[in-house]
Amino acid sequence: MLQSLFPSSVADRDSALVLIRRLVVEYGLGQWRRYALAFLLMGIAAACTAIPAYLVGDLVNLANVEHNFPRVVLVGSAAAFAFAIKGAATYGQSVILSRIANRIIAENQRRLFSKLLTESIEFFTQRHSSEFAARLMSGAAAATQVLNLLISSFGRDLLSLIGLVGVMVLKDPILSAAILLVCPPALVVLRKMVKRTRGIAQTQFTGGTRILETLQETLQGIRIVKAFTLENLLRARFDANVAAVESEANKMARVASRTSPDSTSISAPTSSRCASCSRSSTALRPSLPTTIGRHSCSPKHASRFPMSAFSTGPAIRCSVTCRSSPSRHR
Repeated sequence: MLQSLFPSSVADRDSALVLIRRLVVEYGLGQWRRYALAFLLMGIAAACTAIPAYLVGDLVNLANVEHNFPRVVLVGSAAAFAFAIKGAATYGQSVILSRIANRIIAENQRRLFSKLLTESIEFFTQRHSSEFAARLMSGAAAATQVLNLLISSFGRDLLSLIGLVGVMVLKDPILSAAILLVCPPALVVLRKMVKRTRGIAQTQFTGGTRILETLQETLQGIRIVKAFTLENLLRARFDANVAAVESEANKMARVASRTSPDSTSISAPTSSRCASCSRSSTALRPSLPTTIGRHSCSPKHASRFPMSAFSTGPAIRCSVTCRSSPSRHR
């Protein structure tokens, strides 16, 4: 009954949700204290990201409208202090996540090697030794990559997104409504790139394993290679494997870099609107002092577009993470 309510991928034991739940239960719960501390530091860093964005409007008004130098120094010092706290919090959470990752990788490598020692001779004859080397090196680190991605996305990116969107709505609700109407369709398009990225990553893993396989066979059988003059054959085989991995890496670079122009395109209309608004106000009323109001065209409004630009990056990363899944190396 329950399986009929969910897609077949969820019912599959190798689906993304099942694998993520298994990783969280087996590895995440054992390190929950460190993850909680890292999440707290990410929250502090997110708050320190939103505070300078909130102070930008006041800083511009104090410098260009009120010409109050002491308050400019005070607000600027507060923003600098917030950035310093953000740097310290980012350093702390990076160190904590790295220590957790190193602990999990070491544990996985011990478990994999102990498992290999319990297998029969038939198990080793059916597989190439490069597969074991790839699993011991890349497979052991896959669990930490998924957990760090989840923690970073829902800790750093999501909290930063909430803080920046809150500042944006507080400063200008009308402009925020326009941005919130434009962003969701763009994020849906970006999430579709995850499926292609997943396939490219699996192909890269397979290609790297083939490179290691060719190298291992050459080194172990170098006498046979020299005796039968197989240098050209192995060279062609190795070049083909390297070329395949290079091609997939170039594809990965193209797909991963597509988020940059998309995020720039999302924030460009807001920047253009604020710039044109402030310029039109100066052109139409050059002799009048700049007024400060909720809907007036002023430096206060001209300084609001960074909030929408800053919040685009975290929003994209959170959207992509919701569609991503841990890679499965069979």
